[in-house]
Amino acid sequence: LGSNCKPGQVGNIDNTDAYPPAVSLLRTLSEINVSWLWFFMSTAMGSENTNYASLAGIVVVAFVGYLISFPSAEIQPVSVGSWVRLALFGLLAFGWVIIARKLGAPTAATIADRKKRLEAAISSPNAKGTGINEEWYDSASALIESIGTILSTAVALVLVYGFAKAYPQASTDVLAQHANEAWANLVNTYDHKDIFVNGICGVFLVTYWGVVIIFGVLDHSQPSILMPFKIQEAEVVTWYCQLRALPLVLVNHVILYGAVLVFWEMYSVVNVDGFSPELPGLFYTLVELLCFVGVAEVFFYFPHHLLHTNAWLFQHVHSWHHSITAPFAMTAIYSHPVEFIVGNIPVVGGGPLLLGAHMSTFLLWTFAAVLQTCLAHSGWQLPYFGGNQSHDYHHKVYVPADGAQNLGVLGCLDHLLGTDRGYEKSWQYTVNVGYHGPDYPVDKVLDEPTNAPPPMTQMEYLRMQKTAQKVPL
Repeated sequence: LGSNCKPGQVGNIDNTDAYPPAVSLLRTLSEINVSWLWFFMSTAMGSENTNYASLAGIVVVAFVGYLISFPSAEIQPVSVGSWVRLALFGLLAFGWVIIARKLGAPTAATIADRKKRLEAAISSPNAKGTGINEEWYDSASALIESIGTILSTAVALVLVYGFAKAYPQASTDVLAQHANEAWANLVNTYDHKDIFVNGICGVFLVTYWGVVIIFGVLDHSQPSILMPFKIQEAEVVTWYCQLRALPLVLVNHVILYGAVLVFWEMYSVVNVDGFSPELPGLFYTLVELLCFVGVAEVFFYFPHHLLHTNAWLFQHVHSWHHSITAPFAMTAIYSHPVEFIVGNIPVVGGGPLLLGAHMSTFLLWTFAAVLQTCLAHSGWQLPYFGGNQSHDYHHKVYVPADGAQNLGVLGCLDHLLGTDRGYEKSWQYTVNVGYHGPDYPVDKVLDEPTNAPPPMTQMEYLRMQKTAQKVPL
């Protein structure tokens, strides 16, 4: 991004040239917006404060700058001091920090409404034992605001540093050049099978155990300022819970290694260009990742649906995973080995194999897929992480008239085939949105029915049915 380059070409100017000021400003805006686009989208999408018109403006400015063919070295440049350009970029970058933060800030009416909801939540019987009060709300708001400011400032500093190091080339061009050089060195130095096997297993291990450790610390330290964000706050994740899950988790680690070896034999046949020294372009990579998501939805939904609708399979296979009614991050792969082989591994490997993906895209997808399933099982709904109710509901609640709910990855097939209708009527559905502040616990207290009986799980329902069949009429 940042210049109109052919694949594999990095930059279209010499280090001694400069752009005319107007073009330089457009290029600078393009670099800022391209770099900021993904961060802003990740924090804005799903929020109750999302300004979609502003978000669309960011996309347009970013990609207009990307598509324009900038002047080449033959154009007579206008001499402008590099420090002036750096100062301009710095002002724009930090100005965009302020703009992006302001766009997500609540309005005065929203703040007044939140205050009323907080007062109502504090007086609700559901608030007992949750730790929700005005002091907690103010402290949590200050903490979230501080983290957002630190992250935004850090992103701006990285942008300015990258601009200074790359000038007069686009920092995105230089970054692409370094990435291509590193990848080419990797594929030319190491055996492709070693890169495939060790790469996928390494990405899995680092991502899985990284998330498990982070949320394990939260589960065991139970910081008072964060505990209201735990979805099932009454369920305590003890060392015994994790030690009980560990043996099966380690068995599935071994199975995963064997599956990766099998996948290598297939991948080496169906994709002879998977280890090309040239990395695929950003647009092509994004399209492939979107295709992988669609394949994952299909590959996960239908086996998962069968595991829930076939009583024998549920009792003897899927019940291992559903013995955990309050998920925690480690339980992302706590499942029967047969289920892990048939219903989990193909979800990650199917898309890259079917589409013949470049190995770098395969590794990126592995990271994203493992991260998503660990977060879905974390048992927490934290600010800026989006809604996380659907899979928790899947483990905790079973209404016989509705059947098993939320069987897919995205929810597309659930909505199309009607396996989310019961969930959409639940209070959990109303709080399954992205929050930028400490309002999820408040909404949860207000929306959860007071003195409601504990929900029944599918395991409990099947046990009741089995007991009823043994009782003579």
